[in-house]
Amino acid sequence: MVLLQQPSDPTAGLSTQEIPTQLVATVDCLTSGAMNHSYSIVEDEDGPGHPRISAVDVSDVEIAGAFQPPERPYWLLYVTPLLAAAAGIAFCPDPLPLGSRKEARQWVSLVAQLYAKAAS
Repeated sequence: MVLLQQPSDPTAGLSTQEIPTQLVATVDCLTSGAMNHSYSIVEDEDGPGHPRISAVDVSDVEIAGAFQPPERPYWLLYVTPLLAAAAGIAFCPDPLPLGSRKEARQWVSLVAQLYAKAAS
């Protein structure tokens, strides 16, 4: 997997009481019966410092991902420059907070599916 950019945690310097509690809405589980081979979801439990979920394309280049900052209860979703370029927008590196691993996986999968549809 090619990791284009290591996203930063904008809340890393805050105490747990100061962390924003507004979370992105939960996405329902994706139930498409069709297999999509234009991307893969990779879950890394023992990554550098924290668990990570990534969506990678067929060339093993990361599309989007989420990670759980050390000693934090939430996950942060991020998109890569690859995805931003495919959408024709300026890249904004600020990750979005998510409430759980399940929610993070659903969002990463949704972003990857949208990327795959747009690329086809």
